[in-house]
Amino acid sequence: MLAKRQRIVLAFLSAIAVFSSCGSFILYPFYGIQKPHKDSQEFCDELLLKHGFDTSNSYFINSQYADSISHEKFALNLYKLKTNTSASPLQLRMYAQSGQLMYGWEQCFGDLGRSQILDSIPFKHRPSFDGIINFNLRIKTDLQLLGLSSSEREEMTRKLRQKEFVIVVLYAGLMGWFTKDTFRKLRRYVDSHPDRSIGLVFINTSK
Repeated sequence: MLAKRQRIVLAFLSAIAVFSSCGSFILYPFYGIQKPHKDSQEFCDELLLKHGFDTSNSYFINSQYADSISHEKFALNLYKLKTNTSASPLQLRMYAQSGQLMYGWEQCFGDLGRSQILDSIPFKHRPSFDGIINFNLRIKTDLQLLGLSSSEREEMTRKLRQKEFVIVVLYAGLMGWFTKDTFRKLRRYVDSHPDRSIGLVFINTSK
């Protein structure tokens, strides 16, 4: 009986995790997620450094594009695009050297570890995700979110092309534990492939 109750509680908490991470602010206090706020550069640098990441490719989303990750040109999740719902602010997008999207994940897909996409390099394909991922995405499009000049984007693109893979990480402080958990798992993923050249670009999506 106790084991059954534990399973029910875990299932309930998992449902809360997915619900709260998919755009609803109602349950943030219940699950310990911070209320939405504008993260500071100091906050971002501290968070990245704490998880062993370089801050040289750390950016805030340009205010002009604050809601753009939910629009067709930038959206990862085609199901959310179809249902006209907001994109999760926590995403991983892996690009090939050519700049073409290889695979992606967002919080609404469920726990990053259980999804198993980090089980291989490049990201492991999952049949349940394949039909809703926007494989038309290009890294040059993501770079438009940063508000850089065209010459700055060209220079950044040139440097990123020297990498075998590039992972664009979208995140926000409001995701609290979820962001930190994703960073921990991403850090382990990068460290587990020392023989592969992986570039990282961090985009804070706080408005």
